[in-house]
Amino acid sequence: MVVRGGQVLRHINLNTPGKWQIPIEYDVVSCDKCGMTFADTPVTDEALGWYYRNCSKYENYAQINGETAGKEDEFFYDVISKYAKKNMRILDMGCATGGKLITLKSHGFKNLTGIEIDTNSVLNLKKYAIEGYAASIFDEPDKDLLEKYDFVYSSMVFEHLLYPNKAVKNLVKYLKPAGTLFLFVPNALGFPIYDREIPNYFNQEHINYFTPNSIDTLMMLNGFERYSPDADANMESPSMELTIFAAYRRVNAIRINSEHHVIRDISGEKAVLKYFSEIKDKEKRELEMVRKAVDESGQIVIWGAGSLMRHILSEEPDIIPHVKYFVDNDSVKQRMEFFGKKVYPINKVKENPEVDIVICIMIAPTTIKEQIDKLGINNKIINLAAEEWR
Repeated sequence: MVVRGGQVLRHINLNTPGKWQIPIEYDVVSCDKCGMTFADTPVTDEALGWYYRNCSKYENYAQINGETAGKEDEFFYDVISKYAKKNMRILDMGCATGGKLITLKSHGFKNLTGIEIDTNSVLNLKKYAIEGYAASIFDEPDKDLLEKYDFVYSSMVFEHLLYPNKAVKNLVKYLKPAGTLFLFVPNALGFPIYDREIPNYFNQEHINYFTPNSIDTLMMLNGFERYSPDADANMESPSMELTIFAAYRRVNAIRINSEHHVIRDISGEKAVLKYFSEIKDKEKRELEMVRKAVDESGQIVIWGAGSLMRHILSEEPDIIPHVKYFVDNDSVKQRMEFFGKKVYPINKVKENPEVDIVICIMIAPTTIKEQIDKLGINNKIINLAAEEWR
């Protein structure tokens, strides 16, 4: 169990299937020493490794998220191309199916490698003639990969890691002495800016809630300093989230020891507390919409078997008996049960025209709207994700 101590900011209850080996509940806390906010979870690194190898949604990310995924990859290219050059050897650690690498290759980058814990995702790289390895960020690098790369990046990975400091120490083994380490993570300062549901940020996957200051501290403790501008550490992505893009390079260890010491940064703690305070009205409104659907039709089908659904039903278990089943685009989830209810492909809803459908998703609502229109269903739609469609 990882316990670093600090103020408890909120308790999170999020039902997960037992075979995931991921705890149902945890506290969001801030560190007494540095102010970093994180999930104080009893999950083990072994359990997380099993989850990402067997239950990863990232294998089907592009399919599930439609054109949003492509926009994110192009946005990433626009930023990273300011720091990475086409003649560099580049490594993507935690590359999923390689969307960013494929985008780089389409823009003329050639010396590309991806490492990903999920084997099926690595196989996708082969289709594009991109070198790939199935491994964890915590695995010892193959000797042929040591200090091989000019530019090593990790995109939307470090918020998932139980041991981020250990990850940095391992990641730099791939990097040439004069190379750049580039990190891309959600920025916790943006949580109260966007009206996103709690599981968008606080779920079974996200453990660390970084600010520019906290991730700089992590890197400083490992002998690196950021040379990219503050503007890149506070950028809005196409998915409407504040993100941190940060380029780091090694600095003299003596300089690090003499010039830097950890100052408690409360900016992340303040942002998280503000977010939890302001999201209460939205939580109440969404719950009222679900209860109204149950009252009117007796049974509902929930479209979306993700963390938002599990959060709502964990908080309000009396709704569970009224759920007929779930549908989801993710083929991984279609092999699962939640709360004793099966998850089916989306065309299952055509069998029950009398049942109200509750859209319980946090991303790509326009993609869901298109799918509903294509299915030609006339069920009443209760949309928790965005503005009403009908």
